This record gives sequence, C-alpha cells and structure tokens, in this order.
Amino acid sequence: MKFYLRFLIVWLLNSVIIILANRTFGTNYVLGNAVMPPMVAGIFTGFLLTVLTKSFKPLLAKIGIAKKSRGSMFLTYWIINSVVIWALARLSVITGFGISAFYWAFTLGLFTSLGQWLVRQLFKKYKLIVK
Repeated sequence: MKFYLRFLIVWLLNSVIIILANRTFGTNYVLGNAVMPPMVAGIFTGFLLTVLTKSFKPLLAKIGIAKKSRGSMFLTYWIINSVVIWALARLSVITGFGISAFYWAFTLGLFTSLGQWLVRQLFKKYKLIVK
C-alpha cells in the first residue's frame, strides 16, 4: 500500500511540475499535440516520467550506486530524470510533451528530482518508507 501511495504522490508531483513549467515557460516547455490536450499530456508525461525513473532503481542497486552518499544519489537521479525528460520530449508525437532545447530538460530534471527527494524525506519522517 505504501508503495502505491508514494507512486501516486510522485506521479501527481511530477505532473504538477511539468504543467507548471508549461504555464511559466510556455515557449520552452510545450504540452499537447493534435490528438492530446495539454492537461492530459502533462498527466501522461508525469506518469511516464515516474514509471521510467522508478525502473532505474533496481539497476542502480545492481551496479552498486544505490549505496553511495545522498549527494551522489541526488546527482544520479537528477541525470536520470533529465535524460528521461529529454527522451519523452523526443517522443512528443506520443507523449504530447516537447522542449525547446536539451538544457531545459536538465532544468526540469532538477525540479523533479527536488520534488521526488522531498517526497522521500516526508515518507522517511513519517516512517512510510518501503525498503
């Protein structure tokens, strides 16, 4: 149950961050295409970002990165989030999400990583972490 709750919160947070990025920097983050309205594109992109980011956790544990310091883990997830955001933007026909330049993926990756870190800290504080 805790895993699903955390997944839903991270999904909601990622979607809100993506939608806010579009609302704030509309020329750099674009939502929607011919078949997908902007709000649906934001929610769908947030879902894909959450699923793809979560799928890296077993790989990081297998290669031993999961045991490193907090700073290196944050940097690792910032890079993962940024690469996934860039890849989702490259698939804009499917996702309905686009960016104007690759460096905007790193900016959005930073904010999504901060949001995910805050969710993790709240779950740790209230002892809701699932190992």
